[in-house]
Amino acid sequence: MNTSKPRVKFIIEHLEPCSPWILIEYKHASEIVGKENLIITNVKNREERSLVKEIANRVYKSSVVDLVDKKEAVVLDPLAERELRPEDAKFAKYFIFGGILGDFNLHGRTYKFITSKLMCEARNLGDKQLSLDGAIFVAKEILFNHKHLKEIKFVDKLEVEVDDILTIELPYRYPLHKDRPVVSHELIEFLKKDVVKYEEYILRNL
Repeated sequence: MNTSKPRVKFIIEHLEPCSPWILIEYKHASEIVGKENLIITNVKNREERSLVKEIANRVYKSSVVDLVDKKEAVVLDPLAERELRPEDAKFAKYFIFGGILGDFNLHGRTYKFITSKLMCEARNLGDKQLSLDGAIFVAKEILFNHKHLKEIKFVDKLEVEVDDILTIELPYRYPLHKDRPVVSHELIEFLKKDVVKYEEYILRNL
């Protein structure tokens, strides 16, 4: 079997303001796939472009819809009918993710803002919502390491102990690597320090 890495790029279409949380997920995604393999698009705000330029190989003001050939692209969309497979790397060069904090109620924002506009192939990563960096890890395992989705282990929901009394529950599915959840340590520390902001975010998304 050819185990060489496919020549693909991971693209994050930036779709919400650069909060500390989403910047942490972007940074972790860059660490997972390598800065040289990450592109961030649709960063309209100049200050936000300066924030993410150290994270990605390339950062664009324009939307991915205006930058890539749809024949070479696949959108990772939770609403897609087919799941991502290793052989998808044979025809696609760009794998596109919505830069959205986990939409655990599946409002279809990736479809609305990317899939329906680019009209390219779309794939899912299972029937549960992943974090952005978790989704990129799973895609890397499938495309680079030739794994099928059924071979990857997951944990549904993740508990973060803030102190001896308080625990935060993250309502997403997280992939496991060596039996440990793939989640940024920086995010865990951020949540422990800003638990009130996290609770406000959860209430807005109920």
